[in-house]
Amino acid sequence: MRSRFATLAVFTSLAAPIALAQNAPTWTPPDAATKALALDIYRQLINTNTTDSVGNVTTASKEMQARFLAAGWPAEGVRLEADSRS
Repeated sequence: MRSRFATLAVFTSLAAPIALAQNAPTWTPPDAATKALALDIYRQLINTNTTDSVGNVTTASKEMQARFLAAGWPAEGVRLEADSRS
């Protein structure tokens, strides 16, 4: 009985990754335009001062809101909300 369990455990530990890998979706690297857009978004956010002392997170939020709207998101789906506790 013990050897059957050990055999089953070994088989399962070897077979499971193979079975899961067959159903895993394939990953396609982004094209050059997508990479450039992502880099542009990161650059814009990094260049926006959002530090607590002198920065403004609302500016970064508005910039991202403008990008979503330009990409075709409906205005009612892109809403800015402020924290009233500050």
